[in-house]
Amino acid sequence: MPGQHGALNSVGIHGIGCDRFTGWQDGDRVEAYKLVTQRRTLST
Repeated sequence: MPGQHGALNSVGIHGIGCDRFTGWQDGDRVEAYKLVTQRRTLST
């Protein structure tokens, strides 16, 4: 939900992966968005 966020302070199953990027540092912030594909149609 927009505006709801929190810190993951524990080590375990939490994690973020990104192809060809390994430069994560302690304190980095990540923004995530949901991409919605919608086909346009003509209606009369």
